[in-house]
Amino acid sequence: MFLFAVLPKFEVIINIPTFIVQNEQRGLAGTAVAKYTYGMKVRGEARVTLSAFVFKPCEPNTECILSKYGQKEVKISNIFPEINGQVDFAFSHREIMKMLQNAFPGRMKVSVEVKEKLTGIVTKAEKSLRFSKERNRLQFVNAPRSFMPGMKYITYVQVTQYDGTPLLPKDRCMAVYVLIKETGAENRASHKNMYLCILDNGIVK
Repeated sequence: MFLFAVLPKFEVIINIPTFIVQNEQRGLAGTAVAKYTYGMKVRGEARVTLSAFVFKPCEPNTECILSKYGQKEVKISNIFPEINGQVDFAFSHREIMKMLQNAFPGRMKVSVEVKEKLTGIVTKAEKSLRFSKERNRLQFVNAPRSFMPGMKYITYVQVTQYDGTPLLPKDRCMAVYVLIKETGAENRASHKNMYLCILDNGIVK
């Protein structure tokens, strides 16, 4: 009679922000958790890689991975020889900008490979994030498409963080620059500076 041992399975979970802001120069920090399906921590080795595709030429005599759009893959990796269920990792702003070679990818990816110490089994996880120039974004909500002379024109603008989540408390009150432009023979334009406190849902009237 033969007995077959069933090796325990484990998973890797990555925790990172949904986006990072280039102008804040804070880099990227996150954690990765490796645990068996029954909850016990995994001991082993981890490799954390940050990668992106950019429009840059491939250097001669170097290995170069291209996307279907002709973008070159760039990446940086950190190795952690010994982990016990969790690894905290970080990539500085300087490391990221050096990797990107002054390009702007829009989207990046974090990959984590964990090699179990006892069996050598490797499990991998990936998670994407956005690379934004600004933290906040604006979009019109239910804006009227036409204007009738003599009638009041009301529109709403929603201000959120780049990923659509509510603003941070420190960003709720801000200066808003409004430009109103009339198309026609005179093509007139007027502007106004206002200091407004934004509602919890991000709406500005």
